[in-house]
Amino acid sequence: MIDAYVASTVNKKVCATGVVVRSEKDEFRKVLKLKSGTSLNIAELEGAIFALEAVKPEFREETVNLHTRSTYVIGFTTRKTNGDWYAYPSKNAEMVDRFRSTLATFKDLKMVKVQRDHNMTETVKALIASA
Repeated sequence: MIDAYVASTVNKKVCATGVVVRSEKDEFRKVLKLKSGTSLNIAELEGAIFALEAVKPEFREETVNLHTRSTYVIGFTTRKTNGDWYAYPSKNAEMVDRFRSTLATFKDLKMVKVQRDHNMTETVKALIASA
């Protein structure tokens, strides 16, 4: 099983997303510095894409849990009862399409909604602060 954690900080000083991807054997940590003025939703979506892309293709057959506090990101993984994707704002269409095409490369991907004070969220925020 692989766990990927995403947390973002967007304020006047810092605009970044932190990612921690863990398996039983390995751990990967990365901070992505984003353009000033990036919204929190876009930062979280960019982090989710980066976290999933960091999982090597040979491990995408395993169960992967993507942990995020972002309802925005989780919403893009939801389908209507007829199997169609829910619509999304056209200004983010390319990024959402990239996210969804990345999702399709995983056999068993689970979205995990975490609370703001979740211990890994705090760990990822500390990673961002140290970068």
